[in-house]
Amino acid sequence: MTPESPLLEYANIVWRQKWYILLPTALGLIVSAAVLTKLPRQYIAQAVIRQQVEGEPSRDYVRPVVSALMPLDPKILNDQVKGLEFLKAVDHRLGSRMPSWVVMDQRIAFLKEAFWLEVQGTALTFTAQRGDPQVAADVANAVADTFVESAGKKRAAYSEDFTSWFRKRLDESKRRLDDKDNEIGRFRDLHRGSLPEDFAANSAGVSTSRGELTRVQADIASRQQEIDTIMAHAGTTGVTAQTASGMGADPVLNLQKLQSELSQLLVTKTDKHPDVIAKQAEIETYRKQVEAFEAMETARTPDHPSGSPLSLGERLRKESLERELSTLRAREQSLSREAALYQARLAEAGRLEPSLGRLSRERDEIAREYGTALSASQSAALGNDYLEKSQPGQFTLEVQATPPLDPVSPKAANVLGIGLILGLGLGVGLVVLLELLDQTYRYPEEIQAHFEVPVIATITRIDPREARKAAAAAEERTRKAG
Repeated sequence: MTPESPLLEYANIVWRQKWYILLPTALGLIVSAAVLTKLPRQYIAQAVIRQQVEGEPSRDYVRPVVSALMPLDPKILNDQVKGLEFLKAVDHRLGSRMPSWVVMDQRIAFLKEAFWLEVQGTALTFTAQRGDPQVAADVANAVADTFVESAGKKRAAYSEDFTSWFRKRLDESKRRLDDKDNEIGRFRDLHRGSLPEDFAANSAGVSTSRGELTRVQADIASRQQEIDTIMAHAGTTGVTAQTASGMGADPVLNLQKLQSELSQLLVTKTDKHPDVIAKQAEIETYRKQVEAFEAMETARTPDHPSGSPLSLGERLRKESLERELSTLRAREQSLSREAALYQARLAEAGRLEPSLGRLSRERDEIAREYGTALSASQSAALGNDYLEKSQPGQFTLEVQATPPLDPVSPKAANVLGIGLILGLGLGVGLVVLLELLDQTYRYPEEIQAHFEVPVIATITRIDPREARKAAAAAEERTRKAG
């Protein structure tokens, strides 16, 4: 008899030791079934809420007001629902469903471990796991209802704070803009006529005044020349000529010239300036000379002839020319002052231009801030109106938790499977151990290899049942033959 193939040998071993395998396996199943009946049951209940999808507002700037209400960030949401205030609100909502003898800290710890949150898109799933299916459903529903309520309150408070903040910002920008407009208005009133925008008008005024002054001075020269011609023709040598030569020039003309120079000085200097005081003293000297000259001229009347050879027509013409000359000189002084004033305004405009430009730039910056604040305030107002009408971002209960019928743990298949594997492993290990301890020789080759002697004969092992069958068959053949 030769050894069989390893696979067949292993099969023979298993068959021969089958009870050592079956009994531990059955024992493992029995023990796992007993353990299964003793393990506490755990039930899971789920409540689902969903955030309403934001519509399309009529204005793009409403979107920040809406989308910033409740970010669906799992970490932020988990921190919120595991917070002390939120858990206290859940405990209050559960009310009598929580044992009255359990203190608050224990109830809060119980709730913190009793549920968890999962975020999928706009859906929030609150899962509660407890040994009582009704308690699991109550906890899941209480957490979902509390979250919906707190989200609504936070949404309303956020919207109101958002609107108030932008309204205050708008009011502050409006006040600053009004203050800057008033400042610019006072600046313009104080420097009216000398502002940069008046530069063209002042330049035209200077040109016009100087042109008119040139024309008036030409007229003055023309009238003076005609008077001189009349006097020369008449051979005037009286008091007038002597006085004029004594003064070196016409005193009236000199006086008017000095008064014009004084007017120009007063544009840039005060009354206390030394140049102004000196010019006033010089004018006073010429005024006294003019008064003396006019007194002598008055003395020369028809009742007191001075011996002047002027005819009546020449005298009348001369007096007319002198009146025109006086008017023209007054006009000359006025034009000189006017030209000096326009020139001073031009110089002042150059000095005021940086200050006015700075005020204008500040005003434009504030106006831009006001425009931004106005747009944001309108955004907040429209956002509130949009929130009230369409309720974007609002959470609603989509699936209410119900008491589950089947527990999620322990799982019978898992427990029984573990018992089966452990029992089977124990049986196989026992069989292997028995085979290792068994010193029986089953094949002639094993004896020959161990003792190093040849095998003379072998006795085949006969199964008693097969021997009885063979004896019965032989007896039957003998009976038939006999």
